[in-house]
Amino acid sequence: MKPLPYVKIILRCYILAVIFLKAATVVLFILYTANILAVLFIIFTNRKSAASSLSWLLFLMFVPVVGFIFYFFIGSTSKISLLSRRFRQPSLESNYLRISENYFDGQEFCYDSTTNSLIRLNLCNSLCKITYDNNAQLLVDAQQKYPLLLKELEEAKQSINILYFIFKPYDKIGIKISDILCKKASQGVEVRFIYDCMGNLPSSAFKKTFSRLEKSGVLVCRHLPSLFKSFVQVNYRMHRKIVVIDGKIAYTGGINIGDDYLGEYPKITPWRDTSVRLTGSCVNPVQLRFLTDWIFIQQLKKNGESFSKEQISKFFPPPLKQGNMGVQIISSGPDSQRGHIRDCYFKIICSAKNYIYIQTPYFAPDETLLDAIIICAKSGVDIRVMLPGIPDKKMIYNVTLSYVNELLEAGVKVYFHKGFIHAKTFVSDDLISSIGTTNLDIRSFKLDYEINAVIYDKDFALENKNIFLKDIESCKEARLKDFKNIGFLKKTLHSVCRLFSPLV
Repeated sequence: MKPLPYVKIILRCYILAVIFLKAATVVLFILYTANILAVLFIIFTNRKSAASSLSWLLFLMFVPVVGFIFYFFIGSTSKISLLSRRFRQPSLESNYLRISENYFDGQEFCYDSTTNSLIRLNLCNSLCKITYDNNAQLLVDAQQKYPLLLKELEEAKQSINILYFIFKPYDKIGIKISDILCKKASQGVEVRFIYDCMGNLPSSAFKKTFSRLEKSGVLVCRHLPSLFKSFVQVNYRMHRKIVVIDGKIAYTGGINIGDDYLGEYPKITPWRDTSVRLTGSCVNPVQLRFLTDWIFIQQLKKNGESFSKEQISKFFPPPLKQGNMGVQIISSGPDSQRGHIRDCYFKIICSAKNYIYIQTPYFAPDETLLDAIIICAKSGVDIRVMLPGIPDKKMIYNVTLSYVNELLEAGVKVYFHKGFIHAKTFVSDDLISSIGTTNLDIRSFKLDYEINAVIYDKDFALENKNIFLKDIESCKEARLKDFKNIGFLKKTLHSVCRLFSPLV
C-alpha cells in the first residue's frame, strides 16, 4: 500500500528539519566556543582597562552570539596594535629629530614647579618639547575659522596638509575648500589630504569631489577605507583635525568641515565649537604628526610613501615667530602605550589650585579621572563642566547624564548649553589651556586618534576663561534637586547606559 502524499511531505519536512537542526547545532557550538574564547582572551590579555573588560564580559555573557560579533569588530585592540607596530616608521621621526639640533638638550621649564611637572609629563609621553616663540589664536566658531582658513589656503606657496574626521565636500564650505585645493595643486603646491572613512560615509557627490581632487593632483589618503576589505574594527577612527600650510601655520581643534558647524542645520543649533590657529615652532610637531599619520595609512595600503632627510627638511621651514606663548602638542591613539592626553587631563585636574573650566560634548571618564574631578571639587577648587543641551547621539547623551548627579553632589557646577557644545577645552588657574580634538570620554582616550595643543600663557588662558563665562549666559545650570527627582525609568536608563560607557 502506497503512503499517502501528505505522509511523504511530512517525512521530507522532518528529514529537512533534522538536517537543519544538526547544522544549526554545529553553528551554535562554533559560535559559543568562539564566545568562550573571546571571554578568555579578554581576561588574559586586556589588562589596561578593568571597566572596559567587565562591560565586554557582561555583554558576551548576556548576548553571547551577538556579543561575539560586536567584540570581533569593535572590541579587540590586537589587530590595530599589530598594524601600528608593523608599519611604524621611526625614520621619519628620527630624521626630524636629527635635523632639529639638540632637540631635548637645553629644554627650559620657565614656570612654577607644578606647571613644570605637567610639561615634563607631556614631554615624556608625547616626546614633544615646549617651545616659547608661538602665537595661538582662539577661534570660537566656524564663522571665525572658515574665512581665515580659506584666505590662508589661497595664499599657500609650498604645501598644504589637511586631515579631517568629517569633511562634507557637498556643503557650501566643502565646495569652497575643494575648489581651492584643486587650484593650488594645479599651480604646483603639494597638497595632501587625509580623511576618515567612518566619519565620511561614501556618496555619489563625495566620490565625485574626491575624484576631482585626485585628478587635479591632490594626494588623497583614506583612513581604514573599508571594514570588510581591510577587516579591521569600526573603532580606531582618525578623529584628529589638522591643517598645516607651508609648514608655518597650523590649525587644530573641534571644528570639522561642514555647514552644520555654521549652525545651518535646524535640528542641532546653535552649534558652539572651538579651534585654534598656531604659528611658531609648535607648528613643527603638528606637521610631524600629520606626516607620521600619512606614512602609517599609506603603508596599510602597501603603497607607502617614504621621505628622505632632504624632503623632511622642506616640510619644516624656519617658523613664523609671532609671539612668546609656551605650547606643547600632544597626541594619542590606540597604538599608544598610555593615554597621553588622558594623562594630561588628569594632571591638570590634580594640579589645579583655584579653578578648572571644561567644555566637552561627551562626558564618560574612567573611574580614576572621575575620582580626581570629585576629590578636586571637594577640596574647594571651582570646577565647572559645560555640556550640550541638545544631544546628537541619544545613547551617549544618556551616558553623560548618568554622571551629572554625582558631579553635583561633589560641588561641581554643571551647565547645559542651549545648543550643541562640540568644543573640547580645558582652562585652569589663569595659565594652562588645552584646545584639541579629545572628548572627555574613554573612546577619545583609548580608541581614537586624537591631538591637543596645550598652551601655557596667562593672556590666552584669560581669554579662554572669559569665553567660557560668556557661554554660561547661553546655558542652564543643572540643579541637584532636579537630578535627584528624575523618574525611575530615566534613572534605570541612565544606569544601563552608564554600565556600557566603556563600549561607546
